Amino acid sequence: MAETNQDPLRAFFDVREEQLGGAQPFDGGEHLWVGNAGALKAATKRKAGPFGPFQRSKSPEHLTYGEIVAFSGDFYGSPEELFDETPSPLPWLREANDLDDLLKALRNEAAWINLPPAQRGTQYPDQNLVLWWNAKQYSELALQNTPHFGWHNALVYARHHEAALKLAVQAAQEPSRAKQELLWRQAVYTNGFADHFLTDGFSAGHVRAPAAQIRRWAEQAGMNKKLAGVLIKVIHDQDGHIHELHSKADHSARTGGLHVVNALKQEWHTRCDGQLFLTGPADASVETAVEAVADSVEELLSAYQEQKIPQGVFAATRRLPWPHPDEPALITKFPADIDRVKVEALYDSIRWYLLLPVLGANARPEHIEKCCAHLPQLMEDFRDDVTKQVAKEPALIARLAPEYVAAYQAIR
Repeated sequence: MAETNQDPLRAFFDVREEQLGGAQPFDGGEHLWVGNAGALKAATKRKAGPFGPFQRSKSPEHLTYGEIVAFSGDFYGSPEELFDETPSPLPWLREANDLDDLLKALRNEAAWINLPPAQRGTQYPDQNLVLWWNAKQYSELALQNTPHFGWHNALVYARHHEAALKLAVQAAQEPSRAKQELLWRQAVYTNGFADHFLTDGFSAGHVRAPAAQIRRWAEQAGMNKKLAGVLIKVIHDQDGHIHELHSKADHSARTGGLHVVNALKQEWHTRCDGQLFLTGPADASVETAVEAVADSVEELLSAYQEQKIPQGVFAATRRLPWPHPDEPALITKFPADIDRVKVEALYDSIRWYLLLPVLGANARPEHIEKCCAHLPQLMEDFRDDVTKQVAKEPALIARLAPEYVAAYQAIR
């Protein structure tokens, strides 16, 4: 199969233009829906008028804010790559019809989200996750996916949100209209990139999986990066997934998942990738993520309109979740002495994933068993690493809600 290093969005727009003639906006997927909803909420509050779509650096196509959020963090390593149309380093387009599949998949997601809750199951329309989710997982693993996980995604968000605010102020103070417009678009793309990692923070499987620690331990144990990625995925897929293997009770879509809380003392049950809209948009797991994006975009608009960067904690980080004290610890869900039957069940749950050509990980049930045995130490390392980073980067940490920081220093 022929591979391509074409810019992902350029390839996507070629297909969109061919199929839709540019007349119909692209609107589907979780990151995208949340991004658009949050941006609209912020623009309305700030009376900013229409917020997008926004042109990239040179191309004629325009993206909605949600599209920027959806595509950025999974297909591009930086907001500059996204804005300047840098070709993807990943062979994510393996066949000529992949983009056609992607478009159909996202259309199906959009239609599914709008169904009455009673007509939904616990899965998205395509049981095989189609290209969109496969491509997302390819890229997260291939690009060292640690930044997508809890604590790390908050730091990535804060760094790029700060950069976006500086660009917004710079744009507002630029005397040249053309340069001002370019800088403002760059600020929007940078903030959309930041908001991708912000919205990752609301997915249950991303909240407390010790991704960095598993990668470090796996390397020391002689395992390759792909195998480490698979072990991370085992935890990612099970912690908070509706009907997860570890759940022996029947949960409804509203009470199943991972019980979380945030700095605003809001409590809800968040769910894994692909399950956010199980009960529709009017659900705390959706609404809280939308409010976070709205906070982020509102600060961006404020920086542009008032020509100053807000001080102190970024508002969106007050909405980021961590496990509720009543939620069982991760080492309880994955005990060090996990029995072989559960190990085999976990292995079966990711067996299909091992067949994907990009991975090629030689995973075995024994690897899962070893990971569980080391999990108590990995979680202790996670807490220690957070504490060290708090001391190392005080200016960045000051941008995060202190309750969030304290929660991750005690993550379990």
